Amino acid sequence: MPIYAGAPAGSRGPGLPIHRWRKMRPSGTHDAAEFLDALDLFGTIQPGKRADLLLVDGNPLDDVANVARRSGVMVRGVWLAEDELRSRLEDLAASYPPRRN
Repeated sequence: MPIYAGAPAGSRGPGLPIHRWRKMRPSGTHDAAEFLDALDLFGTIQPGKRADLLLVDGNPLDDVANVARRSGVMVRGVWLAEDELRSRLEDLAASYPPRRN
């Protein structure tokens, strides 16, 4: 059975988080969409398709650790730069009560 990188969250298709998949394939998202019979919705970057993208500083094909060097993400057509992502995560963490030891 093939392994599909980029399978959408909540899907029932097989997949591994991309940072754990050592043999990266540029067609990972395409393969997941094809497996789920959803190429008309996502899997390639084209007008009208859903596209959640991660932009990184560095080529993950050269070093998979570059996936952690996030510049920002495109989520449902909205660009979120790394500074905005960090700010939102800090706000979210601050909204929880302090941990008690």
